[in-house]
This record gives sequence, C-alpha cells and structure tokens, in this order.
Amino acid sequence: MLVQFCKKNEEMKREFVVGASFDYLMLTPRLSTEVTITPAIDTVINNIVYHHDAVIANYKTTARSYGIAGSFYAKLKLKPVTFRLGSVYGTDCYAFNMIGGYAINCA
Repeated sequence: MLVQFCKKNEEMKREFVVGASFDYLMLTPRLSTEVTITPAIDTVINNIVYHHDAVIANYKTTARSYGIAGSFYAKLKLKPVTFRLGSVYGTDCYAFNMIGGYAINCA
C-alpha cells in the first residue's frame, strides 16, 4: 500500500512531496522435502549383482514465514536547493535484496 501527497508551485519553483508505504508478506515453503539417507548401491559377489535401493526420508512441513516492511520519504524543492529524506524498515525483506527467506532444518 502506498500513500503520497504532492504540492507544486510552478511560479515560485517550489515542490513538496511526502509519502509512505507498507507491505505484508507471507511465504509458504514447499510442503515436503525428500532427503536421501543412504544412496542406492550395487554389490557384485561371485559374478552376481545385488542391488540395494536408496533409503529416502520425507519431511513434511506446514511452516510459514511472515514479514513486514515500511518506508517513508519526503522531498522539498526550493529554487536554489533540493532536500530529500527517506528510510526503510522491514523484516524478512529479501524482495528488496536484503537478508531474509527461509531454510529447512532436518535435525
């Protein structure tokens, strides 16, 4: 969600802009993860091949990752100079190329 207010005066060459945004993110990872515990192997004894299938474990999850982000910005343009101010705060902000996301723990 984004809210912005702008006021311009062309005659005096002045401009004032202020705005804010808010974002809510809910990330649902994959529902299950398949992990190979023991790989498949073939053993040869007296010219006879014995095949052993892989041992696979399936971990299911219903976990979700939540994140919020907010930003604020302002601009004041006067005839000789322009002032700009901005800030961003957030949790799990991987969409902004910041640290975030989720990982699978198979402990």
